[in-house]
Amino acid sequence: MEFRNEYNLTRKPLQIDVLVIKKASTGIIKKSIADYYKVLAYACIYQSNTEKVLEIRPDEITMTFVINHYPRSVVKWLRKLYGSNIDQQYPGIYYLTGLPFPTQIVIIIQLSKEEHKWLSRLRTGLTIEQDLNILSEDYSKYQPNPLYSTCMDVIVRANKSSFEEGNVMCEALRELMFEIYGDQLEVDRAKMRQELEVEVRQEVHRKVRQEVRQEVRQEVRQEVQQETQLLTIIELIRRKVLRKKTVEQITEEVEWENTFVFQILEVMKQLSMEATNDHVLDTWREQFAA
Repeated sequence: MEFRNEYNLTRKPLQIDVLVIKKASTGIIKKSIADYYKVLAYACIYQSNTEKVLEIRPDEITMTFVINHYPRSVVKWLRKLYGSNIDQQYPGIYYLTGLPFPTQIVIIIQLSKEEHKWLSRLRTGLTIEQDLNILSEDYSKYQPNPLYSTCMDVIVRANKSSFEEGNVMCEALRELMFEIYGDQLEVDRAKMRQELEVEVRQEVHRKVRQEVRQEVRQEVRQEVQQETQLLTIIELIRRKVLRKKTVEQITEEVEWENTFVFQILEVMKQLSMEATNDHVLDTWREQFAA
């Protein structure tokens, strides 16, 4: 088979003398039905634009519609207008009869992915495991073929984000991606890098703040525990002083550093016994801890 891209049906733009359109008050021609007549027009022009009559036989021209979903409105319209019947010859492949040219409809989503590896995936919504990995591996074998490049071009454009997120591209496919998107990939990559740098900085700052917060919490906990111990010792010394214990008895009975006990007793002599433990501790800090 020979494939020709952008084939010109005529040597000059198509033009007629007068076009008269009668506007119907009701009824709407759906886009899918309009698409059928557009393809039919192409086929008619191709068949008729020859130097000899029937140089291209109508029965040698095939119209093929490749779509995602079953075209119920089109089939209903063609059956009503032309008495056309539709028959499913293979999974996802339907033949229409009673039309000017042999016509078939290919429903992409119904095709076997094993028998029609590429055509069945010529759509959006492809998955990484079941579709993109398989195409990426297969594409490396057929990459020099322009037909495969064209097909992959369409698939990549329709599933660009999935290809990028899935990281499934072989080297040949990476070259195609760069050819399709060019500098845009570099712009996207630079933008993504900036965004990731901001995220990393924020994450580092968040971890540093957490570590600092933990250290401060630990320091505060130790300070509170130490202050609680000191206030407890001061209260114990106060009670022994009120019981008329001597300095020697107090230092012997209080299981704490003797220097601190002597210093607290000295502060208590300066202050009245009505002074609170917090006041005693603050005065001690001013006189001895500084």
